[in-house]
Amino acid sequence: MEKNQANELMEEIAHDMTKNSKLFILDMKDMEYLNSSGLTVFLNILTKSRKAGGDTVLCHVSDKVRNVFAITRLTEVFTIIDDEESAIAEKNIF
Repeated sequence: MEKNQANELMEEIAHDMTKNSKLFILDMKDMEYLNSSGLTVFLNILTKSRKAGGDTVLCHVSDKVRNVFAITRLTEVFTIIDDEESAIAEKNIF
């Protein structure tokens, strides 16, 4: 995740939270790699959503990126689901 991508994502999340959104499903199908800065962004989103009484779900996570979450033991913190439809069903939304 590049710095400008991280900034754009955080701005979008902040904007959505002003609309009282608490649950975020992040589709990561286009993410090819993830560094520590990217992990920090995802942790910030997770923290903000949980403080608001919601959650953050990751879907379409590649094996390479999933490995980063596993190495950092963040698979125990994040809900990682195969696809968006399953994430919606898991969290009982819509």
